[in-house]
Amino acid sequence: MTDQIEENWLQLPNNGPSLAYTLFTPQNESNSSPTQTKLALIAHPLGRLGGSQHDHVVQSLARSFVSQGWIVCTYDARGAGNSSGSASFSGKPEVEDFQHVLESVLLPMLPQRPSHLEAPPVHELLLCGYSFGSLAASSCPPSKLDNIRTRYLLISYPLSVMWALTVFRSSSFEDSLASLAKPTPLPNSSLGTSVLAIFGDSDQFTGVDNYRQWKAKLEATQEGELAGPASAIPFRAIEVGGADHFWRTGGAIRQLLEETKKFLEAS
Repeated sequence: MTDQIEENWLQLPNNGPSLAYTLFTPQNESNSSPTQTKLALIAHPLGRLGGSQHDHVVQSLARSFVSQGWIVCTYDARGAGNSSGSASFSGKPEVEDFQHVLESVLLPMLPQRPSHLEAPPVHELLLCGYSFGSLAASSCPPSKLDNIRTRYLLISYPLSVMWALTVFRSSSFEDSLASLAKPTPLPNSSLGTSVLAIFGDSDQFTGVDNYRQWKAKLEATQEGELAGPASAIPFRAIEVGGADHFWRTGGAIRQLLEETKKFLEAS
């Protein structure tokens, strides 16, 4: 048996564009099982610069996640790849695209809670974005369902060029990420958000010093708000030596996949 791959279209409401998406389902997945379901959504780089769901980083992540038992959805945002419409200049419509795909394609795949179970199984939701796509992923709020743990994976976050990608409206994206990085008090920390940002020290668009300062700032914010030991610290950032923005140098993509696997395997 092989993993199931389904290509389809999602028509957005109010005569919006049609989004092309691909759904990867592991061969051993069964939605009729009451056991844990793991769902991942991956957003691609800027469509205006050729980004699409077929980007090599997006595809490498998708294959890796599926091999670890995740149901994975990749898609073309408006104006990108095979989707209709036009890419925006602010990034806001792309955030809406991400949320529509999540709510209309992925979340309906969660199994119904069997009536004989006293407590529902805890499901996993991974919101992932690469480059421009990480803005959409980090702007999507965590699930409000009480049996879903939401994680965020942000690859090559476009820190120094965000102003250009959002027409000087980057503050809302910065605020969204800062909100995700806040510690989660117990008893809900086991289902709280966790965020992993991964960047290369040779990124062409954001200097490594800027990344390090950004990392230190978010970590310092966490420390300032940490409410004693009974809190979960959700934000971590990993610097990969020798990696650039496109993850094509040396063994960069291999290192990236290794770090993401560790993140997903962490309890």
